[in-house]
Formats: sequence, structure tokens, C-alpha cells
Amino acid sequence: MNFFLDLLHLFGALIISAILYPLWIKFVYAFQMGESVREDGPPTHKKKQGTPTMGGLVFIISVALMTFLFNRSRTQTLFPLFVASLAGLFGIIEDFTKVFSDAFFVAESHELKRTFKKPLLRIGNILGPLSDPLKEFWYVMGSADDGGLRSYQKVLSQFLIGGFVAYWTYFKLGWDYVWFPLLGNVTLGFAYPIFIFFLFVAVLNFVAFTDGLDGLAGGLSFFTFCGYWVIAYVLGYY
Repeated sequence: MNFFLDLLHLFGALIISAILYPLWIKFVYAFQMGESVREDGPPTHKKKQGTPTMGGLVFIISVALMTFLFNRSRTQTLFPLFVASLAGLFGIIEDFTKVFSDAFFVAESHELKRTFKKPLLRIGNILGPLSDPLKEFWYVMGSADDGGLRSYQKVLSQFLIGGFVAYWTYFKLGWDYVWFPLLGNVTLGFAYPIFIFFLFVAVLNFVAFTDGLDGLAGGLSFFTFCGYWVIAYVLGYY
């Protein structure tokens, strides 16, 4: 019975997405909210200039709507849904600042920038030979001068969300163990929130790095979610 309910949830989200995506694409084209292509990318990607952006918004809305209406569980669905929505909100803000950088990105806090600029420069000077790879890392993270969130803003946002997840799972839900293949449940104790914090930030960036190539993030996510679906079905989770 649960299997068929899962299929109904899946097709319900599919129908909502099929209705919303054409509307969203028309809206994006109408207001010229297209994606920009980096200059150092391959020439074949130039044709992707102006591709509709922020498509993940429809994904979040469809999944959130189906989950909230038909699959509510305080710990098993509502909490992950809230965290996913927070991460999605962060992505939406990032895309908006890219699209409308000339319009309202000027409102960025110069005081905050000054606060973080000097410590980062000092760290770069101390590390010496590693400074060039670090600069490239920050560039990949999005520290370009053509708009969008700066590197320290991205990192701060990710740390805030990751800190919330680590705090809530450990102090509110009382989780302190991780299941490992062949080992079973391994109790981490106070190291659990630290582990969850870095795991969340790492996965968030892993997904962000794959996003941008046609179907890569979506394809990988599809196989990942299918795996989670099987595990949840076998264990009787929501």
C-alpha cells in the first residue's frame, strides 16, 4: 500500500511541475532572467547564454506542496523539508543577485566586506604557496566581479544553515549516531554535530558544482533519490 502511495506522491509532484514549469519559463523569458555564461568556459557553452534560471524553485514548490499536504511527519519530513527550503532560498537569492546585480546588489554591506577582507588576505599571506590555489577555489565558489553573492557571503550562508542543522539534530532531536555499512550504528557523541555540519556544507557544494551542465545535477539527483526511496520503503520511513 505504501508503495502505491509513494507513486501517487511522485506523480502528483510530476503533474504540479508539468503545470508550473512552462509558466515559469515564460516568466523568465519575459523578464530576461536568463543565466550568464562564464568567459573562461568552453566556446560550445556560449549558446547557453540566457537559458532560463532558477528552475529549482519549481522543484522545491512541487515537492514541498506534496509533502506538506500528504506526507507530514515532524521529524521525518517537515524538518528535512524546512532545511531543503532554506538551502533553496539561499540558491534563489544567489540567482537573483546574479540576474539583478546592477539593480540592487549595490546594497551589499561594505562594512561586512571590510571586516572579512583583511583576515582573508592575512590567511592568504601566511599560507604562501597555497595562495594561488585558494584564490582559484574562491573564484570557483563565485567570487567574480560581475555580480552575484561574494565568496564570504556564500560561505557564511552555508555555515549558518549547516550550524542550524547540526544544532537541531543533536540538541533538539537527540541524534548522536551514524549508520555505517558493515559496522551498524556508530555513536559519535558530541562529535556528531561537527560531523553533520561539515557533511551538510560539503554536500551542498558538491551539488552546486555539478549544477550548470545539462542534466548533470538532475540526473545524479534522480539516481540518488531512487536509492533513498528504496531505503525509506524498506525501513518504513516517510
